[in-house]
Amino acid sequence: MRASFTVDGPPVGKGRSRSRIATTKDGHQFTTHYTPAKTRRYEQIVRLEFERQCPGVRFPDDRALAMTVKIYKPIPASMTKKNRARVEAKELRPGKKPDISNIIKSIEDGLNGVAYKDDSQIVARNDEAWYDERPRVEVEISVVGYRV
Repeated sequence: MRASFTVDGPPVGKGRSRSRIATTKDGHQFTTHYTPAKTRRYEQIVRLEFERQCPGVRFPDDRALAMTVKIYKPIPASMTKKNRARVEAKELRPGKKPDISNIIKSIEDGLNGVAYKDDSQIVARNDEAWYDERPRVEVEISVVGYRV
C-alpha cells in the first residue's frame, strides 16, 4: 500500500507549544497549553490535501510505515544572482528556518488519525530540502513489511 500527495505553498514548521494562564469562574488559575494558530492551519491544510488527493486511504494501525518528504522552499527575493544560479544548478540548498525536522513534524502531526493512527508508526524516513520557484511539500507514505 502506498500514497503520495503534494501540499502547495511555502512549508510551515511546527511551532513550539505555547502556554497561558487561565482563570475559572470561581477564581482558580491554571496553565493551559496550545499549538500556535499558524501551525494548526498548516496541519489542517496537510490533512485536507491528503484526504483530497488520496481519498479513502488509511494505513493499518498495526503496520510500520515508511515516509519520504521532499521540501521545496521558496527562493528568497533577496538572493543574489550568483546564489540563484547555484540554486538552479542544485548546488545550494536551504539552511534557514523553518528547519526540515519542524516541517516534517507538521506533516506527521497533520496526518495523525487521518492517514494513520499515530506518527509513531513511521519507522523509516528519507527527507530532502531544496529551493524552488514553486514552494511545496511532496509526501509519500508506504507500508513496510513489519508490524508495530
